[in-house]
Amino acid sequence: MKNKPIDGAIWFDMGDHGVRCHLWMQILAGIQKTGSISGTAQKLESSYSKVYNEIVQLNCVAGKKLIISVRGGIGGGFAELTPDGAQVLELYIEAEKRFGRFIRELNRSFEPFF
Repeated sequence: MKNKPIDGAIWFDMGDHGVRCHLWMQILAGIQKTGSISGTAQKLESSYSKVYNEIVQLNCVAGKKLIISVRGGIGGGFAELTPDGAQVLELYIEAEKRFGRFIRELNRSFEPFF
């Protein structure tokens, strides 16, 4: 196929926060992988404060904590997904896989025309 006439992305309609959905899922994945806000910020090439503020907003919009964090100090801090946060991330990853298959199928269907 020369062209890919159909493309798309998954969006959650969360009012003013819909545009942040992909970023929030990247943050969830980063926290799961690194166990820290600063590690996630580095991975996303962002600032600690931006990632922290996004976490606050994410937890607020979700209506429950998806990420918990403990401030650093002598022993150092950490961040981790709550069971709900892990489930949201798992569901999003599965939704992305299914959506990708759907888009590929549509493109194959339109291949004779484009």
